[in-house]
Amino acid sequence: MAAQRFRCMEGECDRYARVSIEDAEGQRARACSRHAVAVLDGLAGAYVVWDDTRGINEYEVTALRIAEERSQLGRTGAAV
Repeated sequence: MAAQRFRCMEGECDRYARVSIEDAEGQRARACSRHAVAVLDGLAGAYVVWDDTRGINEYEVTALRIAEERSQLGRTGAAV
């Protein structure tokens, strides 16, 4: 599911596809950190593959960690 929903549609984003996300079904995809945050907000149980994510700054890391935590809470059915 992530591979279908997790795509940067803007040409500029292809150069910045530095974040890997894996969904609850085990599918991986890459995109820029802005679109990765948006996908994590929309997919329950998705997470960032940190070993395959490179070249992002501390603010992007913070945003991704928060979005990842919310995605994991959505998987367990907890209220966000």
